[in-house]
Amino acid sequence: MYIIEDLKICVWAFLIFGRILLGKLIGERITNSLYYIDSSTPAELIQGVYLKKLKLNIEKLDFDFFTLRDDKGVSIGLRIELMDKLQLRNSIKKNIQFRTVVERENTNSYKRYFLEKQIINNDQFTADSLYRVQYLLQVASWKASSIGCGKVVFLMKNRPWKEEISNYAARHGVRIIWQGSLLDSRVNMMFKLLYRIILRIFKRLKSILNIRRIILSKKHSVNTFIADKKEFLGDLGSTCKPDHPCIAVPYYGNLNLDRPELNSDLFFWHRSGLSGNDILVMFEIPQVPFDTGEDLELRRHGINAVALNPKSTVVETLPIFCQAHHNTDRLKSRNRISLPTHRINSVEQVWIEKQRKVFDKRYAYWKEFFNNYNVKLYFNWNKYSAEHIIIADVLRHLGGISAVYQKSFQEFPWYDTTTVSDLSFNFSHHNVKIERVLGSIIPYHVVVGFIPDYRFPLLKKQAKEIRKRLLKNGATYILSYFDENSKEDGRWWQSHDLMRVNYEFLLQKVFSEPRLGVIFKPKKSSNLRERLGPTLRLLEEAEKTGRCLVLEGGTLKNQYPPAIASLASDVAIHGHLHAGTAGLESALAGIPTLLLDREGWPISKLYDLGKGKVVFNDWESLWDRCMDYWDFNSRSDGFGDWSPLLDELDPFRDGRAAERIGTYLKWLIDGFKAGLSRETVLSDAAQRYTKVWGSDKITSVNC
Repeated sequence: MYIIEDLKICVWAFLIFGRILLGKLIGERITNSLYYIDSSTPAELIQGVYLKKLKLNIEKLDFDFFTLRDDKGVSIGLRIELMDKLQLRNSIKKNIQFRTVVERENTNSYKRYFLEKQIINNDQFTADSLYRVQYLLQVASWKASSIGCGKVVFLMKNRPWKEEISNYAARHGVRIIWQGSLLDSRVNMMFKLLYRIILRIFKRLKSILNIRRIILSKKHSVNTFIADKKEFLGDLGSTCKPDHPCIAVPYYGNLNLDRPELNSDLFFWHRSGLSGNDILVMFEIPQVPFDTGEDLELRRHGINAVALNPKSTVVETLPIFCQAHHNTDRLKSRNRISLPTHRINSVEQVWIEKQRKVFDKRYAYWKEFFNNYNVKLYFNWNKYSAEHIIIADVLRHLGGISAVYQKSFQEFPWYDTTTVSDLSFNFSHHNVKIERVLGSIIPYHVVVGFIPDYRFPLLKKQAKEIRKRLLKNGATYILSYFDENSKEDGRWWQSHDLMRVNYEFLLQKVFSEPRLGVIFKPKKSSNLRERLGPTLRLLEEAEKTGRCLVLEGGTLKNQYPPAIASLASDVAIHGHLHAGTAGLESALAGIPTLLLDREGWPISKLYDLGKGKVVFNDWESLWDRCMDYWDFNSRSDGFGDWSPLLDELDPFRDGRAAERIGTYLKWLIDGFKAGLSRETVLSDAAQRYTKVWGSDKITSVNC
């Protein structure tokens, strides 16, 4: 079986004119059918007309994320994401070029950590991600097994770490031919040189045209134009410096300062004793720009704000930080990497050099920002991006502190969560084991409990109102359902079609069971109705009964927490076992909570809670069990009961996790205000915390 990753005109040409050559490279004449993963439109049109005349059948490989399972019933896509990526990363770290770079004495440890995380740390859906490579190789192996083919050859695009990828492929019975090897290297070099010349000419012409347009569009001088632009955008690159150290917090779409029961990027602030002036909120995402609503809300509480992107604000008065123009290539970097002298044109070397430039450029950016705004503490949940490592390095040299907090339940060492930070606030000690396996560097790993638990008592009144509304319309028992996001292309993740099946099952039950009330709490509600497609009509009909409700609000993520739905319900259902945060929140709120594992994740410890009691693999068996519970109140046999695991997942369970974080942050910022060094501030806060909550609550990870 032969698979082509990306069918383009150049590959099509080789299939026709280089058929004999390709056969020689593979070692045999091509007589079987070929498959391709993706293709350009011209290539598809041409192959449809001409390749059939040459009796060379080629078709798009059909596969689905949901159906791909190994012989143990484990989802292949999930296994790669949560296990295989870490194994491949560890293999690449042994690459001679990579080791030569990271073991150099003049390469500081933070840059090394950054490079290690960046090996695989990119969006899994992008064409160049190593997740996609591993996934496609598993798809090839699965397809060969399904059709009884003993040999698989994969024509794959040229990319870094070919040796390690080829070894991974060989372990799964796949041989890779790298697409770049089909073209003469001199031809490649000629095309690259021609491309660079054309690109340089284009940029020069664009620059000339822009200058001409600016001059002609203004009656005054270019200086007047710049002044006008500055007045329109705000104070670009503002050097406005607060009079005391502050905490910088990124904005991800939810403030809710006056509604603490809802999701909030400033959840820690409410019971912390921190003043509004201690906080600087950073607006960077164009999809959720700073507007007059956020302006009034922040002003009302005395909280400062800044935009890191002109497109992330529609309020002209908001300061906009734009980095001064530094030529990082000319800067004498204190961390410059010396590359090995052999294989000077390797794609690995190009990748390393590119990452080095990214690190240096972003380092300069954050250094200027933190200096300008007197930031001494950076607080964020996004440890998935390698950017947090750069930030940690900058603050370390500026005498500040980086802190991250756990946002999602994590059972396995998911590679993307590898963390390098001074502080990490986590649910329980369970995460210490995970961080050690990942190779995270955390001097102060602080156990605080399940962070959103402070909302449970705040949500009870609103949850009661929701329940009363459904009961008034005829419901006698109510269940809530939590979903994850979905993708249109079901090859790479859960598809819209799979999501629709889940919704359709419950919606049909609303019509067939007049006693049933259903509350849907989607992870992302802003585009739910669009993703539902033809199922939307069914939802709208169910809503008319008054026994069906969708909790919608927020742009990037739903502003409603799962607990508001579960507290209004008799039973809560989380539709995806591999992502169990909503289920954990519901269980901690005291509601019988079920997990639906349709994707295939039987290796989870959550199965220990009992298959047929907490964990189910299909809707029919789950529904039958719910009916037994409602009709006979049969919870005594462990129905929806998470109690055997809750102490391990949250050792506090007292509703004070956010308060503990807020208090900790206040101790830190007060220390900086007193003029103490970062080492003293960190040490003092740790001592105060252990004195109150116990010496076992703070651990050092890999330090």
